[in-house]
Amino acid sequence: MRHHRFDAAAALFATLQDEATVPGIASADSKTQFRLARLLLDADALLQAGDVVDPCDNNAIAHLQTAIALDPDSDIARDMLAKAEGFLLQSSRAAIEAGRSEQARANLWKLAQIAARSDGADAPMNQRCG
Repeated sequence: MRHHRFDAAAALFATLQDEATVPGIASADSKTQFRLARLLLDADALLQAGDVVDPCDNNAIAHLQTAIALDPDSDIARDMLAKAEGFLLQSSRAAIEAGRSEQARANLWKLAQIAARSDGADAPMNQRCG
């Protein structure tokens, strides 16, 4: 029963997000806030699942970069992105200590991509995969 309620809440959230520009329901700013909240919730779930930079088309970093593009002043999105970067750095250190240099290099390359995006590169990480 709880799962059904969650699905209903998710469907209601999606409906509210879609209808946010209809006069009398919500403003365009509300729609942006709904989208930002959805991106942050999804990013949090992906971080909890360990999907920081993979899979390529649905990862926490990509969601957080999109959230920051939507609202550059979002302290929550920036804090979450910093934590994700810290996770990658810590994973790189652990890989080096374990002798997994390829994994460490891959993580450091991903960190460089995140830094490039933060410096104004055009495409979020999910568009750079492939």
